[in-house]
Amino acid sequence: MPKNEPSLLSKHSHQEKSRRLSCSEFDLILKPSYQTAAVTVSTSKKVAPRAVDRNRIKRIIKEAARRNKNLDTSLIFRIKKNIASLKSHDVEQLIKKILS
Repeated sequence: MPKNEPSLLSKHSHQEKSRRLSCSEFDLILKPSYQTAAVTVSTSKKVAPRAVDRNRIKRIIKEAARRNKNLDTSLIFRIKKNIASLKSHDVEQLIKKILS
């Protein structure tokens, strides 16, 4: 077998790469999921000082991701800007825009 071809028994041969997408409000990392896909949201106190806002951001993002039904991959969101004032519909449009 030539050196440049991966071995079938190689532990990294079945793993796919994750993909990073960005917009001004958040970074989105798409990781291939072989089991149950998950939505993870990471937001800091620097972005949203109040816990109420951080929890609202997480709820909005998770609901928007659930509605998009892109569940063959795990979605990891890193929030860059306080989007707690946005409506759920606006966040859904942002996610659709970044995924297309």
